[in-house]
Amino acid sequence: MGTLTSARLAGLREWQGRTYPAAGWPAILDVDTHERLVRLFADPARRKHVVRAPAHLLSGIATCPKCGRGLHYRRHASGRADSYGCVKCPAGCGGTAIKAGLLEEYVTGAVLDALESPRVQQALRAGEDQHAPRRADLLAQIQDARGNGREEARRDYAGRVIDRADWLDIRQRTEDEIGAARRDYDRLAGPAPVLSDIPASERVRDAWEAWSTDRRRAAIRAVPAPRP
Repeated sequence: MGTLTSARLAGLREWQGRTYPAAGWPAILDVDTHERLVRLFADPARRKHVVRAPAHLLSGIATCPKCGRGLHYRRHASGRADSYGCVKCPAGCGGTAIKAGLLEEYVTGAVLDALESPRVQQALRAGEDQHAPRRADLLAQIQDARGNGREEARRDYAGRVIDRADWLDIRQRTEDEIGAARRDYDRLAGPAPVLSDIPASERVRDAWEAWSTDRRRAAIRAVPAPRP
């Protein structure tokens, strides 16, 4: 996995958590493909060997119809059915409790219907990369700001063309520009890694049965089910 997500494959070098255009080695992948691979392998739903507390299907995803806060799984003793409930606190009202089995069955059915629908299937097969040109523009903008923008400001400061205050101002504006472009890129990349392996309609339910809880939660987040 580390090899597949290495910045060097895209002709980039990494330093202090940032990537820069690099000379000296050719790019094997374009930058957009590299970015999407990084997102794909960073998806928690694909981490099969992480040891942690198990997540319940709808914890933090289902919301309270009264206050809008996330519902949390409640395990009950004495034969009572487990539930998803709103936790009473300064932000939550504590006024909602729904049987866990019924809510999970309802949401699962709605998500599977959505994934099987012609609209979603057509979008997955034909329109999943419709934002590729805009993503390419944003990546070019990010790389230009990282390379030319930062380097030019550094040269001007070293050559005393600008003073430290101007250099810091240019650096901050460059970082703001990079941050804004990165947010737009991530928004346009959207749920592509999550939905990239959704099969054809007739195999959706078999795939769902094989998925981990994390993978199902990711699908639910990507294709929100209507709330009861």
